[in-house]
Amino acid sequence: MRKQAVVKLTSIAIVIACIFIYPVQAIFARPSHGFIANVQSTEGASEQLDAILAQYYEIYANVLTFEDRIAQVTKAAGSKPQQIEIVKSMEGEFQQHAHSATLPAGGSPHIQAEVANSDLIIVGVPVKARSLPIEDRTFAFTQYAVQIEKVISGDQRSVLPGDTIVVSRGGGEITIDRVLVKAIEPAFSEFLLNQSYILMLRAIPGTTTYRALGSGTFSVKNGEVASASAFEKGKTLKKDLAHFMSEVDSAVARKRSGRN
Repeated sequence: MRKQAVVKLTSIAIVIACIFIYPVQAIFARPSHGFIANVQSTEGASEQLDAILAQYYEIYANVLTFEDRIAQVTKAAGSKPQQIEIVKSMEGEFQQHAHSATLPAGGSPHIQAEVANSDLIIVGVPVKARSLPIEDRTFAFTQYAVQIEKVISGDQRSVLPGDTIVVSRGGGEITIDRVLVKAIEPAFSEFLLNQSYILMLRAIPGTTTYRALGSGTFSVKNGEVASASAFEKGKTLKKDLAHFMSEVDSAVARKRSGRN
């Protein structure tokens, strides 16, 4: 009996040890390929981040909530719509402030300005996306899990190639009461998943995540780089990737030397 009791107690101790050891390993293991990264390492932290970003993107706030818009359209049309669109932009056309004589030969004022204002510049691939309502439920924003291919500028001790970071932007699609709501930021199209981009990102206060703007987003395809900004299309031609990267590197060096 005593031996059996010892065996049972030992088994219970092992089970208890496993229960306590596993969460510790899960919490401190560094994620490299998943949507949960940095502040999103736990479910609670993810909800906290969602709330912070929902408040941050209140810059897109409108008068009517999603529900109010659906009710308004339903009343006017006599039936519930399949989808509604809400269009609002918080981005403007690039304005050059620096005199061209102060820029490097052949340097783009647009690139110089975006590099100067960025907190992190990477080559990355969006691999997952989810859209959420802003705090007052009048617009939406989208969070992307972006897998880093290369870090061009920023704190290279905190983000490395192979890491996954959270990048967000205004706009997105969500379903409310069986109605598809399209919140559109016309400054640039939604990211394509599994497509490479050069992203000049702004840090979002209170988080370890970043905001993407159309002016600092460039798609990379077949060795060519094109601006994702609706304001730049038609004015800026596609550039060879090597030439574009050389221009970005020059702007980064200029920023580090304090010559912006």
